[in-house]
Amino acid sequence: MCLIVSTALLASCDKKPLSTSEYVAQAESLCASAAAKAQSPPPLTTPAQVDAFVRQTEDVYRSLLARLRELNPPDSMRSRVDRMLTELQAVATYLPQLQKAVAANDQPRTSDLVTKIEQASISASQLAAELGLDSCINAGNVAGPSVSPVPSPSA
Repeated sequence: MCLIVSTALLASCDKKPLSTSEYVAQAESLCASAAAKAQSPPPLTTPAQVDAFVRQTEDVYRSLLARLRELNPPDSMRSRVDRMLTELQAVATYLPQLQKAVAANDQPRTSDLVTKIEQASISASQLAAELGLDSCINAGNVAGPSVSPVPSPSA
């Protein structure tokens, strides 16, 4: 089953799955650290504010994702963990797209991406709650910032 699929997957194939309590404790620690770094900002009203928020948040998400993927959840949690990580990855993917849409003053695209980010954040938070990962609820929630409408750089 551990064929060479990717370096990340190969690393987890060598590890024995963690127990539920071990996985929860380790994931909670990672998520608490990420949540402390990714504070929800006040409404973002300028492209520069959105840019700063995206850079900081994207870095936190990508780091959290990499570290969570290093953990080998128990089989009983694997499906929900994989879905949670997929939703967190979606947020990380949408953030730079949001940054570009705001910079281009593309209001329809900005609104669409804000909705997608909110939906993925909510889904990730719901899965985290089901898994007993309370700190991951906060780390996965980027639904708070208001980024629409953002004036163009010349406004």
